[in-house]
Amino acid sequence: MNKLFYLLIGAAVLSGCSKSNETCGTYNGTLPAADGPGIEMTVRLGPDNKFENKLVYIDAEDGTFYEQGTYSQNGDLIELKSGDEISYYKAEPGQLRRLDSEKQEITGALADYYILKKTKQCNGK
Repeated sequence: MNKLFYLLIGAAVLSGCSKSNETCGTYNGTLPAADGPGIEMTVRLGPDNKFENKLVYIDAEDGTFYEQGTYSQNGDLIELKSGDEISYYKAEPGQLRRLDSEKQEITGALADYYILKKTKQCNGK
């Protein structure tokens, strides 16, 4: 009887885990910029489905910007909403891949620059 109790408790705990809990964390990368050497980007996806984004335009005076909002995840597609602005990412093991406005992967010579690497878990690791 005790084994069944612990099995049910374990199943309940595991069922509470979601994709967003796996995705939760901090991601960093340098995106291409049209008029500069790049944009250093740090995105923090919280366990409460809120996000914070810091954008630093390299070599630009007054080039640091912050965004906050909410995010949702459906499978490996992540949608960040800040006011009227929406951006899309694909969750991949240990990283996020920035998608275009049509939710498609960016291709071409700069495709690898649209990847943000996970640098911190939600629990601080």
